[in-house]
Amino acid sequence: MKRFLLTSLVFLAAPATASAAPSLSIDTLFAPLSGIATDDYSASVASDIPAEIIAAGGRVYTIGSTSADDGNLYIVARRSDGTFDTSFSGDGRLTVSVPGTEAENVKAAALAPNGALRVAASVDTSIGSSSNRDVAIIGVLPDGSLDPSVGSGGITVFPVGGGDDDPNGIAVDAGGRIAMTGSTLASNVKDTFVSLRNADGSPAAFGAGGVVVLPRAAGGLADEGQDVVFRPGGGLVALMSVHLPGVGADTNETSVLRGFTEDGSTDPSFGDGGETALNVGTPDTSAPGLMIHGNRLWVTGKTMSGVQQLAFLARTELNGTGLRFHQFEMRGKSSGTEALKSAGADLTVLSGPPETLVVVGSSVTPSSGLGGFAATAFTGFEGDFPNGISQATYVDSGSNQTGLVSASPEGPYSLVAAGLLLNSSSFDTSFATLRLLLDADKKCDLAIDVPSPLELTFVGRKGTAAQISVENKGERPCGGTVTVNAPYALGRAVQTGTIEPGAKFVANGVPVTSGTIRRADDVARFTVSTAGDSDASNDVRGVRAVFSFCDLALSAVQKPATIPNEGGRRVEVGLRNAGTRTCRSVRMSVPDGAGEGASKPYSIDRGRSVSDDVLVSSKRSAKIGKKVTVRVASSSSDDDPFTTNNTFRLTARVVGVGDSRVSSASATRISGSASRGRGVKADLKGLRVTRVEVAVRRLGSGCRWLSGKRGKFVSKQGTCTPSGWQAASGRGSWRFSMRALPKGRYEAYSRVVTANGFREGRFSSSDGNRKAFRVR
Repeated sequence: MKRFLLTSLVFLAAPATASAAPSLSIDTLFAPLSGIATDDYSASVASDIPAEIIAAGGRVYTIGSTSADDGNLYIVARRSDGTFDTSFSGDGRLTVSVPGTEAENVKAAALAPNGALRVAASVDTSIGSSSNRDVAIIGVLPDGSLDPSVGSGGITVFPVGGGDDDPNGIAVDAGGRIAMTGSTLASNVKDTFVSLRNADGSPAAFGAGGVVVLPRAAGGLADEGQDVVFRPGGGLVALMSVHLPGVGADTNETSVLRGFTEDGSTDPSFGDGGETALNVGTPDTSAPGLMIHGNRLWVTGKTMSGVQQLAFLARTELNGTGLRFHQFEMRGKSSGTEALKSAGADLTVLSGPPETLVVVGSSVTPSSGLGGFAATAFTGFEGDFPNGISQATYVDSGSNQTGLVSASPEGPYSLVAAGLLLNSSSFDTSFATLRLLLDADKKCDLAIDVPSPLELTFVGRKGTAAQISVENKGERPCGGTVTVNAPYALGRAVQTGTIEPGAKFVANGVPVTSGTIRRADDVARFTVSTAGDSDASNDVRGVRAVFSFCDLALSAVQKPATIPNEGGRRVEVGLRNAGTRTCRSVRMSVPDGAGEGASKPYSIDRGRSVSDDVLVSSKRSAKIGKKVTVRVASSSSDDDPFTTNNTFRLTARVVGVGDSRVSSASATRISGSASRGRGVKADLKGLRVTRVEVAVRRLGSGCRWLSGKRGKFVSKQGTCTPSGWQAASGRGSWRFSMRALPKGRYEAYSRVVTANGFREGRFSSSDGNRKAFRVR
């Protein structure tokens, strides 16, 4: 029966509750002392308005537009420490003016697969007092130059309709295709457009000329696309704002999600006939932020709950079904009781652990009109949303702040955000860039233990198994990787996953192997590793490693000068078990020659020694009189990891053992001749014939050999080699007499025994020392 080792992973924790509340704080090292880096394109009063922030390649891009010089695209590139990255456009700042246009107004940007930027802007193609805005896509390479793979010289411009066209959202897929959404003005009413472009900005096979125009609102009211994403498996989803009929129709709006197929048709399988209404509150409801995460759609914006404006976070499945939402106030640490006006603008996810969704936006005190940069972090959002979530809000109510407009993940515990600063005196606006840190006030402290076994026992080369536990003794959920020092290795990867504070991860039956076998005991050190562990003293756990092994150490007690070419010579050897456990079924062999141990297999306890004999002869091909080297080896049924001491080499001259022949054989007598062995002169004395021995086998069933001269046959078990040898009379000419054999078929064997004890060991009819005969 085979036995299988079962392994398991266990999380030990208190009864399930909401996940630990996250925290957000500003990184003041990004831009000492406030932590907020500001950018004004010019010293004169101008509108510098950020639209997007992107963290990529160790750099932070803040992307927007400036009204200076009749309007331009404006990009600021900073290093991760907040300083200008001069490898971008020479000084870290770039402005782009689209030829033949004026008043570039940047609305969104995305990162292409090659690390370049794709910027969506509206540009006025009617220079002068009138306005005719078209859509522009501008490609910018990481060095700040325009990307020639886009349009003409890095820029492509296209109209959607006959009026003003304004993009609001942009997305780029893994193949570089570009999706955009926004509005086109027709009869002074905004209608939504969605466009799909190839990687070079040319229209894709989507709608008419790469564009779908959707007059969504009823009664001649306005609607416009706010954001767009590519759906896994194909197609797009657009987030739209739709004005509703009724009193105050200009501000009475709601938000919807619309699904599109690859060719631009409305996807009837999405939501309810292609659309999902985001009924997350009462109008006015508007949503500018959309993303895909965890195979779900996530949206943020603002809505009304009674008379209070709240931010909201909503999610649906990828097909638009299963709407769930959560309204929240972005209050931060404000101790006041006045209801604040909160609005979400963008959202992103930090990988943690724990995985944390962050909404950035604004928080305004109605009585004073003062606004602030706001961000709310959520954990537990992938579960039974909104049940089980924990949240915390960061609000910076510094002067001139209006709100954050965009966020981008920078690391597992940090994001960068872009906001708008407004000088209330001059009405000059400028970029604001900051970094927010997740759970910077909390520490991760993983402590490892190996509860069992108390010591690791390695039997031979076989591995063992261990139970490993990791406890989070800190305040922040975190997880790590368990390893063990070489030469030890774990039989499978051990990743703890996210461990909540106070909880414990347990892995049972983890295979542990050792690359070497040590004669002395050792210590295997198990380590848990994670970024930012606050206490390294409990990251390592040592466990005694004990090695149980058989170690045969073979040596020659005597090394004879000669060995026979057949039959074998007894060589006395010494054998010691230098290991830590019994060596069982010990036996000898002669791999480079011929022969075997003189004893049956036996056991040697640890630390004990024995003496034994090995029958050694050369290979058949060895030349008589020449020296040969043969290897004598010991082996055991138990694994012996130290094989270098299992053998020794024996060098000796080869001598011929002599030769006998069976001349005649009858029922009562066998006779023949014999000659001395062969060798060099020094060996001849020991090669004279001292006697001839005879063995008789009765053929038929079994292996039966004559025992004594009285005609009795004894069966032999195992290998049917000649047995029952008896001395014949004479040497050069010899004879063997016996009681008359019964009728049957027989074989007679003869062998010479020389003065030095060597015997013939190979028998054949061609050699003459085996003869078949019949008794009638």
